[in-house]
Amino acid sequence: MMQRQWRSLTFALAAGLCALTAAAVPLFASGATQMMIEYTISTQAKMPGMMSMFVHPSAQSETHYVSQTRERDDQGNTSQIVQCDLKRVIHVDNGAKTYYVLTFAQMKAMMDAQVQQYYQQMHQTPPPTPSPVGSPIQGSGGFTLSINTVNDPNTQQMFGMTAHHITETITGTSTGTGQCPNGSMSMTNDEWYVPTQITFSCPLPKPQIPAMPSNVPHGGGGAASNPCFGSFQLQASGKAHTEDRFALKQDTTLDLGFKITTHEEVTKYQMSPYDPSLFDVPAGYTQVQPPATLSGH
Repeated sequence: MMQRQWRSLTFALAAGLCALTAAAVPLFASGATQMMIEYTISTQAKMPGMMSMFVHPSAQSETHYVSQTRERDDQGNTSQIVQCDLKRVIHVDNGAKTYYVLTFAQMKAMMDAQVQQYYQQMHQTPPPTPSPVGSPIQGSGGFTLSINTVNDPNTQQMFGMTAHHITETITGTSTGTGQCPNGSMSMTNDEWYVPTQITFSCPLPKPQIPAMPSNVPHGGGGAASNPCFGSFQLQASGKAHTEDRFALKQDTTLDLGFKITTHEEVTKYQMSPYDPSLFDVPAGYTQVQPPATLSGH
């Protein structure tokens, strides 16, 4: 569920921003039957012109099961089950009928080790040679990032629910003189959504970020002193309501002078009473050792 909430704003990454998704845990009446959601989503990317002759993204399909404390994702022959109440993740190979278990603590230790290894490599790598003092960038410029959200009154019936329509557009524009560039890029998300019915809320482990190595240069020709980014403006209009949105259909278009479009659509959606067997190891499967690093996860 968290993945679906986030996908509606993935284009913000292309503009160099980080977005946070807030999840509001719904309240259920005492004694009410615990429910779960099952949905299948199909994804298809479309490449432009000559690029489509060399790159042929195939359609992908994933099935997700969501409850308040557990989540399961099925893709191909593999399943991943997050058991937040037990603070562990189960990776299932349905072809080999095997599985392995990683606790949140083990995952955090693996992430910390990978981050430490990365920073050690950075520390051992000589810093880049700064640009000669006598050859600064000639010119000046700035960057404007605009975010426009339109909630229109259009609705349509999807899976017995009333879906609402929203369009979000992020545009980045650089203006400059001399050697500083002029240009723009944009990304648009056209989405039909319904209010989130069940929110999976789980504090997944995060790696510990060490201090930046002392040999990383600051200034001296770096981005901080680049006259092409002498100013930055952020413009925003509308409200996205990302905290309670579940996208049933969306088209995301990235325009970089050529357009790449991704179509995502939920092809199956249903609520049913919670089935604990879907969120645990299947009967008859054999446990194996987990990989040494998360890259094999």
